[in-house]
Amino acid sequence: MQYPILNDSENQMIFLVNELYMRSGGMCKSGAGPGGIGISVEDNFPLEVCFSFEPKPALDCRILPEEIPEYTVGVVGLWHGMHKYLAPGEVEQLLHSSDQKTRMLAETLRHFEGKNWTVSRSECLEAFEVLADAEMSEVFGQSGLDRAGPKLEL
Repeated sequence: MQYPILNDSENQMIFLVNELYMRSGGMCKSGAGPGGIGISVEDNFPLEVCFSFEPKPALDCRILPEEIPEYTVGVVGLWHGMHKYLAPGEVEQLLHSSDQKTRMLAETLRHFEGKNWTVSRSECLEAFEVLADAEMSEVFGQSGLDRAGPKLEL
């Protein structure tokens, strides 16, 4: 997928996706998935990064339901394989790691720490569609318009 992702509509979710990619030196890539918009970090890396949504973007097995018009979105780090956010003190310790990539990701997390964005449901849906189309284009070599079959959407 090509970054930065074109953002003519000034979509806040796409803005976050692009900023996260750029600040992490390309280590954090966002994509459309079964739970909405996710983030992948390089393979075998000890840290994970995810978007935090408040309220939660799933309701009664539906992703981004119509009755929730907007979300507060942040970026948080986790230890790989654990469902526990990194504490600010842990991020600070990682800033002193001997591994350059760990330090870069810690700097990225420190930048996003305590910051939140208000993102509308429609912006989340648009970002999902843009990411899904970009992934399909990368995998199949076609734009979303050229693809036969159903369109991937929430």
